[in-house]
Amino acid sequence: MFTDEEQKQTMVTYTEARQRVARTYAELESNPVVITSSNSNRAEKYGITQTAPGTTHTLPWGQYIPLNDDGNNIDVLAHELAHAETAHRVGYLK
Repeated sequence: MFTDEEQKQTMVTYTEARQRVARTYAELESNPVVITSSNSNRAEKYGITQTAPGTTHTLPWGQYIPLNDDGNNIDVLAHELAHAETAHRVGYLK
C-alpha cells in the first residue's frame, strides 16, 4: 500500500514524465494505464519479472505500463511513455 505522500509523489512524477515526452512529441495522444507497485514482489503480478524497472505492454485494446519500485521515477516513466506514444502513433499492427 502506498502512503498518501507516495501517491502524491507518483502523480507528480507521472505529470512531469508526460511533460518531458510532450517536449518531443507535442501533446501526447496515448493514455496508457500506468501500474505502480510499492515492492518488487507485487510488481511480478503485472509482468515485471526481469531486472528491468518497467515495461510497456501494447495490446489491441490498450496500453499498460507496469513499474516496479525501482521504476517509479521520471526517467523510467518517461522512457516507457515514449514507447507507448510511438506505438500509439504507428499503430498496433505495425
